[in-house]
Amino acid sequence: FMLASMYFQDSKYQEATEAARKAYAIKQEPQYAALLAKCLAYTGRTQESLNLYRKALGIKDSSDTGGVTKDDDDLGKSPLLNTTLVFEYARALVTAGRYDDARKLMDPIIKGASKESDAYLQATDVVVDALRKSGKRDEAVTAIQAALKGQDVSASLPLLYSLAETYSEMQNFDKAVETYEEAVKAILNPDGTVGSNPRDRQNVTLILTREAVAYQNAGDRE
Repeated sequence: FMLASMYFQDSKYQEATEAARKAYAIKQEPQYAALLAKCLAYTGRTQESLNLYRKALGIKDSSDTGGVTKDDDDLGKSPLLNTTLVFEYARALVTAGRYDDARKLMDPIIKGASKESDAYLQATDVVVDALRKSGKRDEAVTAIQAALKGQDVSASLPLLYSLAETYSEMQNFDKAVETYEEAVKAILNPDGTVGSNPRDRQNVTLILTREAVAYQNAGDRE
């Protein structure tokens, strides 16, 4: 299991899959199933990944309908919905192109969870990803803006980044740049410097790179 985790972090997904499969064969528990399912998704074996998630979550096979069943609805109302496994399953649904299924699974969280909770932010992120990939970018913007109201920007940084990316996809580069700038300010120290935290430095680098691309796409090379 640890070997599979290390391979996955190193982006060696084929090796990770092989190791994770061995771990799951030894011990068929949710954490082993989750890692194997994630590895399978990253190697393009989407249906096998979905089947494994469903088995780990105790959902009946829906291959006959190809969509969310009543079992998924029940899952969406259960405490299990706050577990990492369910969010991973929802993301796998998005990867498989089952955008409506993913949104339906996340809907109970968005309606019932506190806006400050990690579960709410994760659910919104999944829904926004599904909307963007299905071409419903106006809806994605609306969903993000609703989620960001009253939020601490630093806690909802991934959503802010998604908003900027969505504006770029819509070729609204002025809005994209403005949003990227807001994201950068949320990370910088009061004196405008970046702290020593490697994750902060990596995030600032990524955001500024995407901001530069937005300027370039807008024809502002300077």
